Amino acid sequence: MQQDVAEARLVRSNATFRSLTRTKPLRYKAQFPHAPMAETELGLVPEIYYDVIARLCAGAPFVAIVFWAYPEMRTLSAVALGLVVAFGSYLVGHLLSAISGLWNLPLWRLILWAATKLKLKITLKNDFDSTSPLVVFHELYCRIDYISSLDSNGGAVLKKMEAGAQLSDNLLSGFLVLILVRCLKSGGLTLTEGWVAFAVGGVLLVSVLQRRIILIGRQDTLFTLHADGDRPKQATS
Repeated sequence: MQQDVAEARLVRSNATFRSLTRTKPLRYKAQFPHAPMAETELGLVPEIYYDVIARLCAGAPFVAIVFWAYPEMRTLSAVALGLVVAFGSYLVGHLLSAISGLWNLPLWRLILWAATKLKLKITLKNDFDSTSPLVVFHELYCRIDYISSLDSNGGAVLKKMEAGAQLSDNLLSGFLVLILVRCLKSGGLTLTEGWVAFAVGGVLLVSVLQRRIILIGRQDTLFTLHADGDRPKQATS
């Protein structure tokens, strides 16, 4: 039953955005003098920036740890070393993204449940149709794609912010993997290591929450600008 309700909400959300995307481009886009530059140069930013920030930057610290743990790998030639670092960082970041997907929805279900109990709510001009993280994320990405189709500047900003949010997720996933490996290898953490792990994990968790909330707020602002531009003005008496 819950799955049917969720699917119905997704269908309704898709129908809403299909109706929105049939509208004409907004005046908001024409207000920027560098719009042609955005179409050509910034058009490549979302894909490249996402891979560099969300995957390469997430995997690089853990590749560095591998080089520190295995000094013999540092004897490679400069070209080979660069290739290993680049492709190794991307591969590690890609795998960390898969791990992040395992805990992301359960974490946000817990966060939304706690926020409901404490009566905490982010004030948005364009609220989401549901409190389900699955529905919220689906609608969020639909809004980002909708904004990107009308305004490449705004779309590039949101894509970069999305990459930053994914970077925080992947760094937390990598840190949890390191803690797990450390516990399995040594049988546990010392008191000092435990406090350090708690502090670092707390900072990373705050980063995960903060970056995603900032992304939601930013897309709400841009979505409001576009939606307001497409809404017909009411007649005044």
